[in-house]
Amino acid sequence: MNDDERLEQASAVLRASLEKLENVSCVVWSHESFINRHITMAPLLYDLQKEIPCDVYPVAYVRRHEDWSVSAYFQWGLKHKTTQGFAIPSFKEWMQSKPANLFSVVLSKWQTTFGENFILKNFDAVKKSC
Repeated sequence: MNDDERLEQASAVLRASLEKLENVSCVVWSHESFINRHITMAPLLYDLQKEIPCDVYPVAYVRRHEDWSVSAYFQWGLKHKTTQGFAIPSFKEWMQSKPANLFSVVLSKWQTTFGENFILKNFDAVKKSC
C-alpha cells in the first residue's frame, strides 16, 4: 500500500473503533511501524484530538541502540532478508544502510508535533510483569 491507502485504512479503523466506545477514559492503539510513519500517522492522531474529548499521547519505547541493531539485523538482515540479491550482507554492511541514530530524527518529529504530550520511554528500563 502507498501512504494514502495506509492512512485511509488506519483512519477508517480508528474512527470505527472509537464510535463503538462509550464512557472510556483511555484508548491504547499500538503498532511498531507508527514510529516511521510520522508523515501519515501524526496528522491523523493530532486531528483526532479535535473529534474526541481527550488528548492524544503518543508513546515511543526505544531500546539500547546496540541491542536494537543486533536484533534488527537478525530479523531483517537474515531471517526476512530485506536486501536485494542473493548475498547476505555482513552486520557492518547492513548497519551502514540502517544506522541506529535515525531514531533521533524520527522521534524529534513526533516531539515537534505533540510537544509535552509525546512520551519517550526506555524499553530496557520498563518493568515486565506477567
